[in-house]
Amino acid sequence: MRRRRRGPALFAAAAAGDASACAVRERVLHGVASAVRLVALTLDPGRIVLGGGMGALGAPLLTGVRRALTSMARTSPFLGSLDLPARLTLVPRPAEVGALGAALLSDGRTGHPAVP
Repeated sequence: MRRRRRGPALFAAAAAGDASACAVRERVLHGVASAVRLVALTLDPGRIVLGGGMGALGAPLLTGVRRALTSMARTSPFLGSLDLPARLTLVPRPAEVGALGAALLSDGRTGHPAVP
């Protein structure tokens, strides 16, 4: 039976050299990078912030996702021109970013109309 690891334990096992954890970590990093790419291509934000449960993984997440984005950009000059790794950052401290964004949206401070 395969052991399932949560984020911090998975990243720790991968850092310690566990081959199966490394493989899963790379799939996770590629998946997050693919989501970042989709957000960037759809909305073209100046900054993309990783937060929530994934963001709690910290620097190893940021470094790994940037590495995956750089790899993706090697196959596409257009994607490379977007410089997605430079736009990517982590929430600076633990925060309920979803709730904060909803609050900002609801009072009009984002420049986007609130959803009725």
